[in-house]
Amino acid sequence: MRKLILNVWAAASVCAAHAQSNTLSLSQVGNGNNAPITQQGISNNLSVSQSGNSNSLFDEMVTQKGNSNVGSITVTGDNNQSYFFQEGNSNNTTALTTGNRNFALAGAYLGNGNEAFISQTGNDNYGESGGGEGNNNHTTLTQTGSGNYGSALFITGNSNTATVTQLGDDNQGLATAGWGSNNQLAVTQTGNGNVGNVSAMFSHNNQLSITQNGDDNTGYVQSQGYGGDNRASLIQSGTGNLVKFYQYGSFNAGTLQQEGSSNLLTGLPTGGYDYETASQMGIANSLTLTQIGIGNTLRFGQTGNNNTATVAQTSY
Repeated sequence: MRKLILNVWAAASVCAAHAQSNTLSLSQVGNGNNAPITQQGISNNLSVSQSGNSNSLFDEMVTQKGNSNVGSITVTGDNNQSYFFQEGNSNNTTALTTGNRNFALAGAYLGNGNEAFISQTGNDNYGESGGGEGNNNHTTLTQTGSGNYGSALFITGNSNTATVTQLGDDNQGLATAGWGSNNQLAVTQTGNGNVGNVSAMFSHNNQLSITQNGDDNTGYVQSQGYGGDNRASLIQSGTGNLVKFYQYGSFNAGTLQQEGSSNLLTGLPTGGYDYETASQMGIANSLTLTQIGIGNTLRFGQTGNNNTATVAQTSY
């Protein structure tokens, strides 16, 4: 039966290779299945569903090439791999996995105005979403469970949006933008022992944010390389949390806030005319913040008992 399904798919894919407004659906139930698929054209619709164990959409990935295409992958089971990419403009990608130790990679490699969404439910999953080159792209990655890894990445481009949301413990969430400007990067984590990292490299006018609720979480905010006018926000609520804050360039701004006890905040913004605000509310918190450059402004405050603060401003 599986061979028959794949033969039907093969015929359909050949017919759809260079056409428009096609619809292709594939459903596989069982173990050890594989489904390489390619669609080319405009306004095509692709749907792939797999149920079972050790299925693969990875070795020969699912691809759509063209504009205004819609594609979705749904995988239910364990140890599955799905690799789905679109090339073109105004495309929509959705990848859903339910189970444990799944691998999902989805996004737009080239193009503008694309949307990618990955949702994973279970433990020890790996999800990566984003784009290579393009503008006005949006990617969202949501994971529910523990021990998951989620990454949203844009290599180059402007006005892109990347959002990573994780619910559970011991997760890792990353949102990164490379060369470009006016990008929005956000990581939100609820649980304990999570690590969030938001990073902009060689770019300008970006908005970076991390929100963490729980205990023993770590948040990294970084603006690296030659850049400026970036805005960073990091909010933590809980006990035993850690903030590490680094910005390089001029005219950057940072807002850092911790609520709880035994939290640690460290920062080293380097550049000129930066504006940072830091606050800690609770007991036995520690703040260490150094500004390097000229024309910088720093405001900080601590509310509670047995808190410590070390603050310095220095020129180059």
